[in-house]
Amino acid sequence: MNDPASSPKLRITRTIVRVVVLITVVLGPIALASRSISSLSLDSRLHAAAFSLDWALICYPIVFVAALTASVAFGDRLVRENRNSRSAAIDPRRLVRLARGLAVSLSIVVGLLLLEIAAGVLEFRFNRFPELPRFNNEQKSDVSSHHPSSPQEIDLVVLGESSAAGEPYSAWLSLGRIVAWRIERSAPGIKVRLHDLATGGANLRDMHQKLAQLKRKPDIIIIYSGHNEYQSRYEWSREVYPIAGLSPLELLSHPRALSGLAYRIGLKSPLCRLIYGTKSKMMLDRPPPPATRRRLIDVPPCSPSESEAILVDFRRRLEAIVAYCKSIGATPILISPSGNDAGFEPNRTVLGRAYAEEQEIGFIALEYQRGRTSEKTSPRDSLDYYTSIFGPHRECAEVLFRSARVLRTLGDVAEARRRFILARDLDGFPLRAISTFQQVYRIISKAYDATLIDSQKLFESMTDDGILDDRLFIDAQHPVLAGHVALADAVLAAPALRERIGLEKTPIERVNVREVAEHFGVVGRDAWFRVAMRAGLFYEKTADIRFDPSERRAKAARLLAAARAVAAGTAPESLGIHGLGVPSNVMRSPNP
Repeated sequence: MNDPASSPKLRITRTIVRVVVLITVVLGPIALASRSISSLSLDSRLHAAAFSLDWALICYPIVFVAALTASVAFGDRLVRENRNSRSAAIDPRRLVRLARGLAVSLSIVVGLLLLEIAAGVLEFRFNRFPELPRFNNEQKSDVSSHHPSSPQEIDLVVLGESSAAGEPYSAWLSLGRIVAWRIERSAPGIKVRLHDLATGGANLRDMHQKLAQLKRKPDIIIIYSGHNEYQSRYEWSREVYPIAGLSPLELLSHPRALSGLAYRIGLKSPLCRLIYGTKSKMMLDRPPPPATRRRLIDVPPCSPSESEAILVDFRRRLEAIVAYCKSIGATPILISPSGNDAGFEPNRTVLGRAYAEEQEIGFIALEYQRGRTSEKTSPRDSLDYYTSIFGPHRECAEVLFRSARVLRTLGDVAEARRRFILARDLDGFPLRAISTFQQVYRIISKAYDATLIDSQKLFESMTDDGILDDRLFIDAQHPVLAGHVALADAVLAAPALRERIGLEKTPIERVNVREVAEHFGVVGRDAWFRVAMRAGLFYEKTADIRFDPSERRAKAARLLAAARAVAAGTAPESLGIHGLGVPSNVMRSPNP
């Protein structure tokens, strides 16, 4: 007689009930959470999403190892039971359960492996070099059809980030717009078609991809990029604890070191790299959580291998862009970016060694505080305090920066300049292009005989002490209006450009900063109000990404107060802030 409990209808009913219960248990909390999350602010939702991705990173290896272990265990048990069934009676239902367990665990393993493959494909597609349009070397053409171009037409393309886009004056002008205007002004018979692809927040990879949008053959391509290679990839609160030089015992006894080891293991997995990248993209430019405070001795946002990969990718893409210019007969003009070396402190100070004892960190903090306290009252004593740290820790970016300011006060300008640049290069989270990226420009320009405008040297020639500071930059990266004009002058003075547009013997009329401001409409209360606001918000936004935000907050407050004063009718030149208004004596003329 059949057992009623095993009838097909009852089994189907039980299955349906189980599915409904499972859906209710799984989706019910998710639905309730989604309703509560929808009422949260954008920052709260992003942090909640980032937290979920962190949990995914924790659960993924656990699930994979558990499924793989279960597959081996179920498989081994199933083989043994099959062997035993030849000599003894075995319950078939037991074999079925083992087979089901093996199938489920293998399905999980295979599913995760397929996710790894899919993540690898996505990563490859994202990072691969774009297919760039090919043009005839002698004539301009549309991608789809061939149209001879008038000899009087010049196609100018600009690649770069916010500095190339003219920030904080980008609502009115950019490097490309100044150059195009100056060419047409000096040679009325020439019409410049400007393709300004420069975009705020972009990196060189983004610009490389944008080149695929070209519909006409360019005559001149300006490449001015390098500040955003880190901040366009990693969020400001990101931390990757260094582990180089740690013994196994130190690794196991230090939780943050263990997290650094786990992160590096995760870098071997395409899926984990995809999760890391997704989380960073979500949180880009978002301020750190309120509870997050940086430390004097901090950790970097990425591993050394990731930092090296960024540099390698930058070099390969810059070389590919310059080679593309040569292949289609375009003239490349490279501008190596520079930043505010003396007016913008390092974001993070990272020691070369992976692990520092609390006692050692305490000594550094104590000597640093003594140095800060003595800077104005006794600069030589302050320098001694900094030197006591600088001796054993030559990679201490914050100490290098503070000691450079003291040396500048004491009159040792050459050493101060060297330390300012070294502090910028050792910044654990650089927002300014570092020397290794500037060197890439020099290497590529030499290898391809391309024009290079070294903005570091150009701007150094505009000051009496050769130090790049607030006189030349309105924030960390963006030149004051005089700086934008100087860069345009340098581009127009390039022999390769003059030869390309047929102006080898025709002088390009020089203009002053006031003429540029008036031509592009950077005049009046509204314009300077917006410039001051953008610069002030930059400092306000970046204040909490370093351990001592006081100086940046003070600069933000000063610029925002200046914006209010301008809006009330105060002349921007009277406020004494470089980059606001057009003073009569702007800067020294740059060396040709």
